[in-house]
Amino acid sequence: PARPVYMADPDPAPDHRNPGTPGSPPAPGASPGTSGPGGSPGTPGGSGGSPGPGSSSSSPDRPLVSVVPSGLEVRPPPDVGLQMWPDGWRYQGEFQGNLKHGEGRFEWSSQEYYEGQFYKDHRHGQGCYVWPDGTKFTGAFYLDRKDGYGTLEMKDGSMFQGLYKDDERFGPGVFTYPNGRQDVGLWYQNHLIRLSTAIAGAFSVKNHPMFHSDMGKHVVTFNPYKEKYLWRVDSMEDPFFYPYKKLLFDDSYTLPSEIETYSNNADHLPLTRSYRREGDRHAFPEEELVAEDQTETIIIINKTPLLVQMQMHIHRHRHAQTKLPWDVAAVIEGNREGFGPKGPLECNSEQLLLATGEGAVDKVQEMLKSNLVSADVADRHGHTALIGAAVSTVTLPISALNVSAIKHQ
Repeated sequence: PARPVYMADPDPAPDHRNPGTPGSPPAPGASPGTSGPGGSPGTPGGSGGSPGPGSSSSSPDRPLVSVVPSGLEVRPPPDVGLQMWPDGWRYQGEFQGNLKHGEGRFEWSSQEYYEGQFYKDHRHGQGCYVWPDGTKFTGAFYLDRKDGYGTLEMKDGSMFQGLYKDDERFGPGVFTYPNGRQDVGLWYQNHLIRLSTAIAGAFSVKNHPMFHSDMGKHVVTFNPYKEKYLWRVDSMEDPFFYPYKKLLFDDSYTLPSEIETYSNNADHLPLTRSYRREGDRHAFPEEELVAEDQTETIIIINKTPLLVQMQMHIHRHRHAQTKLPWDVAAVIEGNREGFGPKGPLECNSEQLLLATGEGAVDKVQEMLKSNLVSADVADRHGHTALIGAAVSTVTLPISALNVSAIKHQ
C-alpha cells in the first residue's frame, strides 16, 4: 500500500485560514455519514459506521515516520506535523505515538474535510465535518460518529439542531426550513416520533371503564456507565451474555499492545474499558465523567423502552444544553412556545393522529404512503395513531397503520 509522508510543520498551529469548499447533499431530514482514509469519503445522506481518518481497516504495513526533507527517521513523529498520501489526502495537526491525536484538520482529495479534535486516529470531541457542496455538521463526535448535540446545515438553507447517538438523531431536535417553518420534538433517526404539542379533541381513552391512569412521572435509577457501554457480565442482566465478555474487563487478555497502530476500526475491534475511559476523558469535561459504580436517579415521563433509553441519553448530555442557542428544555418538556410556525412533518403528524381518531381509512393510508409522517408519532401526552384507531367508532384496520419496527407504544 502507498505510504503517507510525514513532514515537520513549520507553523506549530494547524492552518485554519483556508477551510476549503466542502459529496452530494443529504435529502431533507437525512443525517450525514462520515468516513475517511481506508474508505471512500462520507456521503451526507449516509447513516455512519464507515471508517474514520487514519484508516479504520489499516494493514499491518503501517508506514514508518520520516522527516522531510532531511529523510531522518523520527519515532515518535513531531507533536505537530503534516501527513500526506499520494492520492491527495492530507492531515495537518497534532500527533501522539504515530497517531492523529489532538487538534487537526483532515482533507480528502474531493475537498471534503474534517477539522477539530482527534483521539487515536478517530474524529473524537468537538469538530466540524464539511462536504464538497457546502453541507456541514458542527458538534460532538465519539469514535468517528456523531454523538451528542450538533448542528447540520444543508446547502438548500435547511438546518437541523439536535441530539445524536451513533451517527443518528436520538432525542430533542428542531428542523428549520428556509421559509422559517420548524419541525419541533423528539427524533429517532429521521423520524419525528413525539410532538411538543397536544392534539386537542383528537381522541381519548380516559372514559373507558377499564382505563387505568399511568401518565405521571416515574423515577428510574440507573448506572450511566453500564448503560452506555453495555458491559453486563451477569447472565441475569444480559440476555445475550457470553463468557468472553468478561475479557473486556482485563485489557491484557483482549488485544495485543499498541493494536491501534495496525487498526483503529471501532466497529470490529473489541473496545476495552481503559480505551473507553480514556476516550471519555478526551470527549467530556472532568465534571461530567462518572465512576463505574456510580448510580443516578432521573424522572422520566414515558416508560416505553425506546423513550427510556432516549431520556437516559438526554440525561448524559444535560450539561451541554446550556451552551446551545435553542431551548432544549422546552422541547423535552413539550413546550412549543418560542419556536417558528409548524413545519410539514408536524402538520402531517397532527393530521394523522386526527384521521385515525376519526376512522378515516383512506386518508390514513394516503398519508402513510406519502412517507411524510411516521406511523409511530405521538403527541406530547403519548397519544399515538394506534390508540386513535383503537378508540375510533369507525372500523380502521390495524394493518392500515403500517406500524414500523420502532414500536414506540
